[in-house]
Amino acid sequence: MNTAPVPKAKGSFGGLAGVLAFEYWLLSGIPASSLRDSRIADAFVHAMSALSPVIHRFDRIAAEPEVLSLFLALSPFLLIPKVGFVAHWLSSDERRIYRYLVVSPAATSVPKGPFAFVTDPLRTDAENRASEAIQPISRVRAIGLSSAIVLLALLIGILWPFYLYGWDYVQGRSNDFREMWVTKGGWRLWLSWSVYQMGLASLCLAMGYCVLREYIRWGKALLDGLLGGKRSN
Repeated sequence: MNTAPVPKAKGSFGGLAGVLAFEYWLLSGIPASSLRDSRIADAFVHAMSALSPVIHRFDRIAAEPEVLSLFLALSPFLLIPKVGFVAHWLSSDERRIYRYLVVSPAATSVPKGPFAFVTDPLRTDAENRASEAIQPISRVRAIGLSSAIVLLALLIGILWPFYLYGWDYVQGRSNDFREMWVTKGGWRLWLSWSVYQMGLASLCLAMGYCVLREYIRWGKALLDGLLGGKRSN
C-alpha cells in the first residue's frame, strides 16, 4: 500500500463542475453560421482531425456539423483539466478511494471485493485495515494489475473516444441513443459526450496517470536501494 502523503480533495468536484459548465456555455454560445466562414476554426478543426478521426465522423448526419466538429476538436484540451481534477480526487483519500481504483506495482495487498468501495465509508479505518477486508497480492500480480489499468486508460481514455467512437452508428450497425444525442447537439451533446463519455475517459486516464506515478515511485525506490547497497559495500 502506498504511504506517500496525499492532498485533500477540496476543489476537485468544484473544478470538474466548472469545466463542465464552461463546456455547456461554449456549446450554447457557438453560432453555427459564424463557423461556416471562419478560416481559423476550419484550420483548427482540419489540423485536429488528422489526429482524431471522430471529429468529422458525424458530419453527414449531425444537426450542426460545424459546431459538433469544433467541439470535438476542442475536447482533448478540455479533457486535460478533467483528468487533473479526477486524479486529485483519487489521491485525496488513499484508504477509501485510491486503493480501490489504483494498484501500485509495489502493492502487497488489495481490497478483497471491489464492491466494498460502496460500503467502505461506513467502516472504521481499523476495519478497513483488518485482514478480513484485504488480501495479500504477489509482485507479479501487482505488476499485471497495474499494467492492465494503464492499458485500460489508453483504450477507454484515448483510443475509444477519439478514434473508434460512433463508427458503428454512422454505418447503421448501432442505434445507441448516446451516439444519436451527439448528432443532435445542444444539451444532448453535452450530456452524452462531455458528461458521460469524457467523464469516463477522464476517470480511466486519471487512474492510468496515478499508476504511472506509482511506477515512478517504485522505480525510484528500487534505484535508491540499489545505489544504497553499492555504497554500503
